Amino acid sequence: MKSFRLKILYCKPCSFENQAKRLAADLQSQFNGNIESLEIEPTNKIGGFEIFLNDELIFSKLDKGNLPQPGDIEQIIMKKIVSTNG
Repeated sequence: MKSFRLKILYCKPCSFENQAKRLAADLQSQFNGNIESLEIEPTNKIGGFEIFLNDELIFSKLDKGNLPQPGDIEQIIMKKIVSTNG
């Protein structure tokens, strides 16, 4: 599996930092050696919780209406990796 970069932007005023850190820890655990870099950054975009894979937006709370559920992001990453390598 190829290595990739992840970035999580979370709404600071909404107090989404803990969710961002928990997601980052889950992703590091699941994709251990394949994550080239993982950034967690606060944003003042109200309600924002966005995840980027190699600079491509793969999840937005503003679009979906909710925070990601356990396994959601891992599933998206696996699909992207398979489609890129396949």
